[in-house]
Amino acid sequence: MITLIAVAMGGALGAVLRYLLGNQISVIFGTNFPFNILIINVVGSFFMGMAIESFNLFSISNEPLQKFFTIGILGAFTTFSTFSLDALDLIMNNRISDAFLYISASVILAIGFLFLGIQFIKLVS
Repeated sequence: MITLIAVAMGGALGAVLRYLLGNQISVIFGTNFPFNILIINVVGSFFMGMAIESFNLFSISNEPLQKFFTIGILGAFTTFSTFSLDALDLIMNNRISDAFLYISASVILAIGFLFLGIQFIKLVS
């Protein structure tokens, strides 16, 4: 039950963070291209790498704490469904090159920044 509460609390926090940051990114970059979700997913992937490596490196086995950060905060902060919706919207509006760029950049950068998050924790520890 504690883990469930931890996930719910983390999820609420992550969703609010995504909403606030997403709005600010849209103000800065505009809404013609989904930079908000691209940046959020890449940043979330970096923090996921940091979290996972920290849990492993420091032998943190507290399940509620792990789930609070990974499934809760970062799971709600990042969003595959909105990424998919944005990609389909670009395709449906015949912006094929933008869709290709968005999909490619999202996948490559998210995986790359996940790796960098892991490496960052290894470097500073």
